[in-house]
Order: sequence, then C-alpha cells, then structure tokens
Amino acid sequence: MRLSYWRVWLRHWWRQNIGGEDRSDTKVMVLEAAKTLYIPIPKAANTSARRALCTSLGIEPLDGDAVHRDPRIPILPLSEALMRAGEDWFIFTIVRDPLTRAQSAYRNKVVEEGAQMNALRTVKVRPSDSFEQFITAMARWPRKMLNDHFMPQSMLLSRALADPRLRVFHVETLGDDWPVVQNEIVQRGGERPTDLGIANATLKPAEKGAETEGLAWVLKLYGEDYKAFGYAPPTR
Repeated sequence: MRLSYWRVWLRHWWRQNIGGEDRSDTKVMVLEAAKTLYIPIPKAANTSARRALCTSLGIEPLDGDAVHRDPRIPILPLSEALMRAGEDWFIFTIVRDPLTRAQSAYRNKVVEEGAQMNALRTVKVRPSDSFEQFITAMARWPRKMLNDHFMPQSMLLSRALADPRLRVFHVETLGDDWPVVQNEIVQRGGERPTDLGIANATLKPAEKGAETEGLAWVLKLYGEDYKAFGYAPPTR
C-alpha cells in the first residue's frame, strides 16, 4: 500500500490508542413517554425500525433515509441514555449475521453509492474494489475508529451488553419478534409502533462466490459478534 495510507492509518491508530478517541459510543433513539431506548445497528433493519417507532413518538415518519436526519427524533449517546433510563425501561437492539451485514454494507456503500463516504475514502476503498478488498481494509483499520456501518456490532453495543435491561433481537427472526417490541412499548404506556415494513435492507442469506473470498478477514473483524450473538461462523 502507498505510504500515504500508512500515514493516515498511523494517525488514526494514535488517536485511538494514545489519544483515547472512541467512536463506539453510538447514538440511540429515546422514547421517553414509552420508557424505551432503541440502540440502532446500521444495516440491521435500522431504517425500518426507526420508521415504525416514530408512531410511539407521536410523529409521522419521513420516507427513506430522511428518517435518519429527522430532528423530531430524540437522540442521545448510548452512555448518556443508559444513565438516564430507569430500571423499568425497555432497552432493545437488533443485530444481524455479521457476514450478511458486511455484504449489505459493501453493496450499498461501495457498489451502489460509489464509495463516497468519507469513512471509505479515508481507508482508500474504491468503487471498483471487490468485497475481499473492502473487508480487508475494514479489518486492518483501528477498530474504535471505524464508521458505525462497519464497526463490529458487539463493539457498538459494548456499553449495554452487560445491562440486564437489554433485549437483543435478530434480523433473521424479526418478523416473529417485532410484536414483542410493540407489546413492551404499549405496556409502558407508549403508543403502539406500526408493523415493521422492511426498508433499505437485503435480508437474504450470505452469498457464496466472490463475496466469500474475504472470510478470513470477516472472522478477524467480526469474531466477537459471532460469539456474542450466537451466529455460526461462515465456512466456504
């Protein structure tokens, strides 16, 4: 790799390991009246969940990606939100098979959007890169300096995993589990969320072929996710 890449890598490594910078304190959706926190994981039915939960906030959600920028939705860093939440609050998140999530991020952010994210340009990912080149670049980067679309889910949830209030749902069974979320919110006095329409997500199984060439790097980057959330590690 070019010298310029390693200079940028070293700067980010220094910021993480010497400067203590940590981008894993992810932003959460706060439903105060419903005593609920939703911890979003990008590429894990996040858009669909946000839109459905808007009903519990008494607002009509915007379509598509606009819901991620809607100023009516209360957002706090996870560390702050956990301290504010009472013992009787419902705290939940939705996770996804790490390989399928990585493939979805690659197709969306690299292939479809042409690697325009600053987080991708920083690590020198190009629109023409293969999945293996993409996942290799992500796995080599200092973990806590990754964008939340690529950071391990277990790292994004690290502040909440030991919290007994946390409920972890899986994208793969979300159609059956979403009524549980709806009922928990209603039981706490909140307005019932709408039914979950899957938006901006590809919920098909992990693909074989070209996108499995980087499996060793997937395991290197997301090994803790497989352990934490009960997914079977991929094999060729």
